[in-house]
Amino acid sequence: MKRNEATMEVERRKASESLEGRTFSKTRDVRDPYVYFDTYVLDAAATPTVLFNNGSNAKARSLTNYPFQTLPSGQSFDIHGLRVAYSGHALMADATQQLLMAFLRVTVLQVQITNKVPTYERSLDSLFGGQIHVVTAPAVTVNSQNLSKWQGDTVIRFKKKIYLDQTVQCSVNLLKDAAPDAALTGDYLRVEWIGRQTSLL
Repeated sequence: MKRNEATMEVERRKASESLEGRTFSKTRDVRDPYVYFDTYVLDAAATPTVLFNNGSNAKARSLTNYPFQTLPSGQSFDIHGLRVAYSGHALMADATQQLLMAFLRVTVLQVQITNKVPTYERSLDSLFGGQIHVVTAPAVTVNSQNLSKWQGDTVIRFKKKIYLDQTVQCSVNLLKDAAPDAALTGDYLRVEWIGRQTSLL
């Protein structure tokens, strides 16, 4: 680190310590808990999808509140865990549900700090396990089969926090063996960083 970066690092850590039990002062602001989120709207591409790397990618506010690649100067963030949520954009017939299961099996979620070994890596089907919920719509059928609405939600807690500031870039990569089927295009996979934000005002 350069000297000014090292000094800022010390100041940020002092900020967190001095505001323990409080949320703000004239010079510092702490938000705990705080969530940054980013969203992958499923497409038909097999290439890796990189979340939390939005420096040049404009997204709607409903899709992300992290419009940069690294945190702004004077801000730090401690990641204590992740929340991952999947939401189907439309009711699904049985065949589409099987396509969804196939997508979850061949897609790996990876937490990657630049130039480091991945911090976390797991396939989406293992990640969700039995935590995907099916809500049937018996009044709506295709070929006499009920359609279903699929929702998935799970939280991963880290034993050791990931510390981010302007000098550390961290992304969430979705590595796919195959492209999602076109029937899933428009579904939402949202990833949230859960943690503590400290800012020098």
